[in-house]
Amino acid sequence: MSTDYNSLKAESIVAGWHESGMTQTEYAKSNNITIHTFRYWLYKRKGKPMPGAAFIELKSIFKGNGILLRYPNGVEIQVPAGTSLQALKALVNL
Repeated sequence: MSTDYNSLKAESIVAGWHESGMTQTEYAKSNNITIHTFRYWLYKRKGKPMPGAAFIELKSIFKGNGILLRYPNGVEIQVPAGTSLQALKALVNL
């Protein structure tokens, strides 16, 4: 495999993660790569603009009745479903 092919594969996988709604670990596993490789690819792409990168994803996940906040840099915070709107706004505006 050439370096160009590997770069395109990495770009494609990283871009797909942002649309998937999965955690980094789940997404890496579903693409048959290690979490370490996936996070390295995220790190390498960090300086490049992402589609919608100016927005922070706020998504309700029904695992344990919580809310998952995923920041553009990949950091995820799960808070209880009953978290106040004021507290959520404070987390989004970090």
